[in-house]
Amino acid sequence: MGDAPLTMTRLAGLVRDGLVIGGAVSTILSAIAIVLWSGFSPRLWAMVGRELGLANLATVENVTRVQDGLQQLRADVQRIAGEDRVLQILPGRSFVREPVYVGDTATGVFFMRRTEAGASCIYIQGIAVFEDETGARLSGSMLPPQRQLTTETSRMIIEFDLPAALQPGRIVMHMELQYRCAGAVRFERTDPLIFRLLEREEQ
Repeated sequence: MGDAPLTMTRLAGLVRDGLVIGGAVSTILSAIAIVLWSGFSPRLWAMVGRELGLANLATVENVTRVQDGLQQLRADVQRIAGEDRVLQILPGRSFVREPVYVGDTATGVFFMRRTEAGASCIYIQGIAVFEDETGARLSGSMLPPQRQLTTETSRMIIEFDLPAALQPGRIVMHMELQYRCAGAVRFERTDPLIFRLLEREEQ
């Protein structure tokens, strides 16, 4: 117990010496850092700038390239979403009523809307195109103008006369449509719908 005051005194002395030494080392290191920074920072910045291309980062050409890239990205997003079209048929909701037999009229139920890009376009005419399992592509009846759609989703029922030469089996149907947009004629092909055409004896 008698050595405790001496031990505490020594410990306090060591702490004090450590703080003094630490402060001196910190001061020395700070001075070295300042010297190094002032002497080599321009060279270091130049090297980093070359590696990262910072010198040309804000040039007119680079800004233009970034803007072009953003415009292309926007166009790609619109294309993927179908917003670059005049008419958008909602996937998974539109269908052809079945069963459909040879000699029948096919009935298509469509959930569709105009896109913002096609809102002001005027529908002129269209035609349904059918492809059977032989690979033959046959045109059906013309699709006369109907009510003009808006950008709100609408349910529309369209009757299709089937080509006489269409063979029974799996049928892929799409519509080829014609619009007038800002004074220019524009053609558009819809996404396909699939149904099965049955022989009469299959009833």
